[in-house]
Amino acid sequence: MTTDLFEAAGSGISLGRERLFDATRDILRTVAPAWSERLHERATTGFVEPLLFLNLSARGAPLWTLDQILVGYVEAAARPSTILAVADNYGTVVMPRLGEIDTGRADHLLELQCSSDRIEPTKADADLSWHYVEHVLLEDDIQVCAVGGDTVFKALARLNSPVANVSRPVVARHLPAIQRAFELIELAHPRYRENISSTVQRIALFAIENCHSFATLACHGMVFINTAGSVGVPFFIEDLAHQCGHTVFSTWTNNGVRYLSVPADTELRAYTGRTDDSRTVYEAFHGIFTEATMVACLGPSIDHLNRDALERLETVARLGFILRRFGTDLRDLSRVDIFTAEGERILEAIILIFREGFDTYWEEIRAFDYSNQGYVFDFGRFLEQNA
Repeated sequence: MTTDLFEAAGSGISLGRERLFDATRDILRTVAPAWSERLHERATTGFVEPLLFLNLSARGAPLWTLDQILVGYVEAAARPSTILAVADNYGTVVMPRLGEIDTGRADHLLELQCSSDRIEPTKADADLSWHYVEHVLLEDDIQVCAVGGDTVFKALARLNSPVANVSRPVVARHLPAIQRAFELIELAHPRYRENISSTVQRIALFAIENCHSFATLACHGMVFINTAGSVGVPFFIEDLAHQCGHTVFSTWTNNGVRYLSVPADTELRAYTGRTDDSRTVYEAFHGIFTEATMVACLGPSIDHLNRDALERLETVARLGFILRRFGTDLRDLSRVDIFTAEGERILEAIILIFREGFDTYWEEIRAFDYSNQGYVFDFGRFLEQNA
């Protein structure tokens, strides 16, 4: 019987999340027992809040207060009467699942009072000019937001310079394309859409040249999408499938089941002989999973984008670009003996997705020239090379 990749992922995600819950709950019991108790009583997802992971793992002083990170995970009646919060370098107080308070004061510590219907500065900041903005949530409560200043990026050591600020109107402009992309992902693979809903809590948009979209364990549950280039529905199908795939895979493979028969940090080149490949076997396994998510979501979306010839062409071109890399990576991994029996079943499911995409679209993509592409696909470059 063939293993369905996303069914297998879904089966492992719940256990992986439990392990993450337990780890952060144990830490909170020590550093913030009152918050640990509030969250535990309500069985909320606050224990896997991305900014909580980042705050607990950050070096030096905390970036935000635990109050502001967790207050949105409990109902109004259970919140403290007052909380402390820190504004980021744009003067914004971020409160996950609730909203943001624009204060105009960068890196400012302020006291907030919590009432039944709102959270606002206390009289201690009576001279503060501020306004409150609710967060944008998709139907499954995934939040779509701007990255929120460069605080997150500094914490992740991603950049030495500030990230370009993505304003709320820019987020609103991209929202229809994001929603449409998720609709097409669900049509392609409903179970994968469920995998995403179970593991991703926030989609953060940013804009800067020479930086790829990414997801990271340091801020687990949050994916970062770079909108600096020309972006539309095909871009978001690929990038959401890809970056959310990182979070899905990390949660899934945290479930304690062994998929690799060798240590995860073993260098792949020890088996392939390719000295130019610095990946570990786990990183390579992780890579073919995210490639599978992109192919699985882009391919079926092509038939739904027939009304716009350019949009369809971009989707096909993106699929072809990924299939070529996917095939190379699969060739490396399918020739080495690094998987357990369970891992072999997952590998077979990934290979099946590649074969379906290849068999269906190879005749259409075989003549495409990708010689001017970098690591990340650029549709403008593609049009120049394939006029």
